[in-house]
Amino acid sequence: MPIEGNVIIVPVAGITHVVENSLNYAKSLATNQIIAVYVSYESEDEKKFEEKWKKWHLMLDW
Repeated sequence: MPIEGNVIIVPVAGITHVVENSLNYAKSLATNQIIAVYVSYESEDEKKFEEKWKKWHLMLDW
């Protein structure tokens, strides 16, 4: 996906209410794209986070 227009990048350390609030705030701004960034140091952690993110993302009203 090419980056166009106003972009907000939200650093994500886990799936928490703080992250949810940050993403909701970013969504409320006039932006074209929101990019959540998670940095994993272990591939196992990355896989776990990705699974949690997919489940969590489906529960959000996006």
